[in-house]
Amino acid sequence: MKKFLQNKWFLIGSVMVLLIGLTIVAAVWVLYASYSKSVVTTAELTSPHPNPTPTPTPDPLDPYSIALLGYGGPGHDGGALTDTIILAYIQPRKKSIHLITIPRDIWVELPLLPDGQTKGYKLNAAYAVGTDETQFKDRPVEFTGKGGGGSLAKYALAQVTGINPTYFFALNFYAFEHALDQLGGIEVRVPQGFDDPFYPIETEKNNTCTKSEEEIAALSATLSGDLLAEQFLCRYEHLYFEAGSQLMDGATALKYVRSRHSSQSGNDFSRSQRQLAVIEAVKKRVLNLNFVPKILPLIQSLSANIQTDIDATTLTELIAASKELEDYSIDRVILSEKNVLQSSRSADRQYILTAQPSTQSAQPWSSVHQYVLDQVDQN
Repeated sequence: MKKFLQNKWFLIGSVMVLLIGLTIVAAVWVLYASYSKSVVTTAELTSPHPNPTPTPTPDPLDPYSIALLGYGGPGHDGGALTDTIILAYIQPRKKSIHLITIPRDIWVELPLLPDGQTKGYKLNAAYAVGTDETQFKDRPVEFTGKGGGGSLAKYALAQVTGINPTYFFALNFYAFEHALDQLGGIEVRVPQGFDDPFYPIETEKNNTCTKSEEEIAALSATLSGDLLAEQFLCRYEHLYFEAGSQLMDGATALKYVRSRHSSQSGNDFSRSQRQLAVIEAVKKRVLNLNFVPKILPLIQSLSANIQTDIDATTLTELIAASKELEDYSIDRVILSEKNVLQSSRSADRQYILTAQPSTQSAQPWSSVHQYVLDQVDQN
């Protein structure tokens, strides 16, 4: 059993090192978990009346998965909404990792009401709703407490993909920037140059841009959404990224993956490609960098900015070695309107994404489940 735990937790730690830049933080946390005060341990999420029946020793080569959630955090509007959602599906027997990127606008039904009734939300709201103890106080107990947000996000991802995430790892923008800066930046291959004239500057979001109250009232009466926002140019930064290899620090990489108002590269499909380009860059950097001396200060500075349900006590023996990742293939699976999703509107007229109908099943997500299964099984 001890050998199994060492092998499996080594793989989890290694995979987490490369995912979304920030997951270098996970490897750090794995080694010095006692310094982290904000993580959620498996014990905290376990039922107070566990089943006393012994469970068989699991196969160390069984597939497992990690839901990776990137959110804004303090100082950002909708700070608990997950801006990045990736499900990492790891198959040790095949030595393969599939990174399944999932659009945040997917519409899911969440079990938040009494008697098993559900309420519809965009997928990116699952973590936020689960962490908000003031709403839906009659929700199931597994979606409450410290790990409520992660558990609800895992539930939502299982509905969409057909894969029940084994763990979740949530991290905010500050941790993302700081971790990449600790790496000394990353070399990202930008496949397509693009500009975004409306990247929001958080500190300027309430700036009137020299407009009077009367002018603002007149604009608000005739415009809304992006058209209204574009009248306040001082609240935005104009981004431009050239095609080719670019050295990015943490702040630049965050802007690169978050940008969404480019006419050339602003849709969710393009954003997923950018996120995966950053992952590839981080993998290369981590595998060629001895970051162990920076572990302790990194954990001390980021312990309040990460949350997970991975049991820290099992991981304290982990040795910080990532070279085994070189033997693993990494494949991308991007859910989009080009394969299994379709655009729609919610009852309150929000833009949402739903599953394309299946000719084989009436189950609403069956077409997505089959597509994901085909992708992870063919390699």
